[in-house]
Order: sequence, then C-alpha cells, then structure tokens
Amino acid sequence: MQETVGIVTFVIRNPMKNKPFFLSTLAFAQVLLAFTLSARAQNHALTVDLTDELVNQAHYIVSKTTSPIIIDGKADEKAWNNAQKSNQFIDIEGIKTPKFATYVKMLWDDEFLYVYAFLEEPHIWANLYQRDTIIYYNNDFEIFIDPSGDTKTYGEIELNALNTVWDLSLDQPYRTGGKANFHWNLNNLKTAVQIDGTLNNPNDIDKSWSVEMAIPLRPFVLLKNQPKSTPKNGEQWRINFSRVQWDHDIINGNYHRKKGNGKYLREYNWVWSNQNEINMHAPEKWGYLQFSEDTNSEKVSFIEDADNATKQVAYLLFNKVRTGRLPWHKKLSLYDTKNFRVKYADNKFLDATLHKTQLGFEFSIHNRMTDRTFGINESGILRAIKTKKPEKPFVFATWAHGEEVMDVDEWREKLLNYQELGISEVLVGGSPEFLADLVSLAKQYNIKIHAWMWTLNRPNDTTANKHPEWYAVNRAGKNSLEYRAYVDYYQWLSPFH
Repeated sequence: MQETVGIVTFVIRNPMKNKPFFLSTLAFAQVLLAFTLSARAQNHALTVDLTDELVNQAHYIVSKTTSPIIIDGKADEKAWNNAQKSNQFIDIEGIKTPKFATYVKMLWDDEFLYVYAFLEEPHIWANLYQRDTIIYYNNDFEIFIDPSGDTKTYGEIELNALNTVWDLSLDQPYRTGGKANFHWNLNNLKTAVQIDGTLNNPNDIDKSWSVEMAIPLRPFVLLKNQPKSTPKNGEQWRINFSRVQWDHDIINGNYHRKKGNGKYLREYNWVWSNQNEINMHAPEKWGYLQFSEDTNSEKVSFIEDADNATKQVAYLLFNKVRTGRLPWHKKLSLYDTKNFRVKYADNKFLDATLHKTQLGFEFSIHNRMTDRTFGINESGILRAIKTKKPEKPFVFATWAHGEEVMDVDEWREKLLNYQELGISEVLVGGSPEFLADLVSLAKQYNIKIHAWMWTLNRPNDTTANKHPEWYAVNRAGKNSLEYRAYVDYYQWLSPFH
C-alpha cells in the first residue's frame, strides 16, 4: 500500500499477468460502490412475468324474479326478459372462436338459481340415459359453482340433449388430490331440454337445443363457508359454464364420437369465462356471479375486487411450483426465502416472497396499491395475511434554554448527553442565528430541534398594552395585563382575541 497526502492508493495484482493495478481511494470506492449496486440489482432483478397468464374473468349480475318459472326448456316467461344475455362462449384456451354459438341467461329467487342455455347445433345427438354416468362423453352443457370462492368445495352439473344429468361435488380440485362425490345429488333439481330439430336423426340438419334449469340453492349454501345463508344482495359466487363438443361419425345410421388411428379425437371445450388452459377444474379462473335483489340488473354495478390480480398471481405461482415450471424453487434449501417481483400487466408489479417450508412451500404476495398481502401454500390454500403495522416509536423530548450566540462545545456536550439518554427531540428557545447553528449541529446526533417561541406572552408590548381586552382573563376575572401569575414577565394574550 502506498500512502500519499490525503489519498490512499490500493495496489491490486493480477496473478495471471503478474502486473499491479493501482486505484486511488476514490476510484476504489467507486468500483466498490458499483459492485455493491450491481450485486443489489442482481438480487432484486428476478422478475417473473405473468402478463400473458392472467385471465379476464367474466361476470354476470343475476336479477331476482318474483314470478314463477316453468322449467320446460323454452325460457318464454316474461321474467326472462329481465335476464341479461351473456357473452358468447369462447374456446377454453381463449384462442379459437367456437364453430357454434352458445350463451346463457340467469335469474334467481330465494329457492333456485335459474339457468337458460342456448346451444347452436346442426347435429343433435346423445346416447347416455343413466343418471350420474360420465355425461361429457356426449355433447353436453356443464355448470361449475363455487359458493365460497375459495376453490375448495364446489359443485358440478352436466346435462346432455337427452336431459340426462350428472351432478357431483368436489372437496378440492383434482390437482391437489380432490375426490369427486358422485353420491351428491341435487334432489330438487329441475331440468328440461328443448330441441329445434330432431334428436339422433343424421338425415337432417338441426338448428339448436336449449337447456333450462332450476338449481336448488340450499345444497350450495351448505357448501359455503360461514355464514351458510341464502345469498344477500351484492354477494358473489364463482361460476363457469362449459360446452363439450365432439366431432362425430355416422355408422349404421347412428352417431358416434369420431376416431383417428383407433383413438377418439380430442373434444372441443367452449366456455363462458376464459380458463386459459384445457382444465375446468381451476376454480380461481372462473367468472363471478353477483346476486342482485333488483328485478332488472341493467343499472346494477359489478363490485370489483381490487385484489383480483394479486389472487390470480398467487394461484399461478402455486401452479408453477406444482408443475415444476419455477426452476429456481428446487435450488432453495429448507427454510430459505427468495424475494422477487411479479409483472402482471404493463408497468404493474407485485412484491413476492417464496418460503421453503418443511411441508413444501408458501408464497406471500403483496399489493402496494391496496396494501394487502396474500399467502398460498403447497395445498393451494389462499389466505389473507394480516400484517401488523409497525408502531410509531415513542418519542422522548426535552425543553431547554437557548442563547443569543451558539457555544459549540457546551451544546456538543448537551447533545451527546441527550443522545445517550434516548432523547431525540429538543424544544429550545434562542435567537434565529443560534437556532440555525443548533439545527445544523444536532443533525450529527440525529436529534431534531423544535424552535420554542413565545407568541402570546407579550410583556411590555406597547401596542398590546393599549388593548386590555386582548389579554387573557383567569376564572377570578383578573386580567393578565395587570395581574402577573407566577413571574413578573407573564402577560398572556388571549388566543380567543
């Protein structure tokens, strides 16, 4: 090391070339700072981009009906005129436009959720007659309802053109070991199918078939988290609709699912709300059903969830780890944490942390806009994390006399004493010049200075003395201009004057 006046020079030797490299203190500090900033940038540079994976969830505000609905597949009651027609169904991956049109309408009352579905179809066929068989092996219409919106317990109803029903419930999605309960029957379910064409007749071209349902609310209320009560005005459930459509062959005058190379060709899945993947059992992507007490919902506003994107991000991260699409997760050791950012839209980010736990993992995702944090673990359980706001530290302050002129040595000793006692703020009087010097000096001790200034005590004020009514009067009626409390120089003006 070579020392010069005011400068320290560092000698760095490259063992490969055996040549020294000289850096002054300033240059070395600049290199060190650059290295530190670079390291910090790398530590915070990890960003997971999910902008193309979030879905635009559909919503439907269902109006309440006070008139009876006859379930005949026609939806020709006047009450249906107050039900809004949904958007046309789209491909489940949100890419292709379906070959045939599909839409739904809904109403409700205290007992039922009414659903009407229209399905354009040139070849209407079905061959499954037994209830609770796997109906999606035929062209079918499906409803998925999660009354709590927590992706855990939900019901499913499937129906073919023969009006054969399959109703079942799941305690959680299949991805986390969910089991389908085929014995869960909606005993008061009412369904009907109306066909514009001929069923199972390949010799003509049909137009459409329609489904009308009265779905009993009580069984879904029992699936809810607390409170298990009939929907209230503004309450939201998660819901989605799916239409399964198969290519077909006609063999000996009968319809059959089409095969290629001895295997059934893959079905089409058309949905009301985009799933962005071929998987209906991802309830976090379903749309929203909002109940309204109004008989016409045209002027009812949908209640947006400000944390919707945060919740979607939580489930997407959960699925990425579950399916091995977050490679750096595997490199973490037990109890390690990894901080990163999530980009979910243009110039929009969330703060996230991955915790490696004994049971698996847990993400915490924070939305700065709403100041809310959500966590999700390896079981796919999403929960709001209550973050305790840091309490403001208790401030210790003191009052002190100042001077006209600053005595630096005296005040250094005082400030050091204050600092050792934990006093962080000082109220002090003095001249403007003294206060200016004290503020500058106190910064070195991280102490705040508050100027203590008399404004209402005006002893011997030649202007105020001419106005006795300006002065404070005590409860005994004594005026501060003439009666001096405590000390002779107290002459207080009244703040009311």
